[in-house]
Amino acid sequence: MTAKRSTAAKQPMLVSPEIEREYKWAFAHYGQLARQYPNQWVAFANRRVLAGGPHLLRVLAKARQQVDWPHVPHLFVEAGVHFYANCP
Repeated sequence: MTAKRSTAAKQPMLVSPEIEREYKWAFAHYGQLARQYPNQWVAFANRRVLAGGPHLLRVLAKARQQVDWPHVPHLFVEAGVHFYANCP
């Protein structure tokens, strides 16, 4: 008796290859970003930082002035150790 080999269902692409490439760039340079923008939001495109700061909406607004993308890649760059708790 031979076992049937299951084929994994193709997952729909959630982000475009361009956006995925931007996030890969950001994570590859995370250490440098953490030194330059510790505990701040960073928006990036074309493999460069467009804006950084503590307020996400301001960072995105500044970044959107530089690129006309429906989604500007961004992330919060944590530096150091952070503890998050859900306290009543």
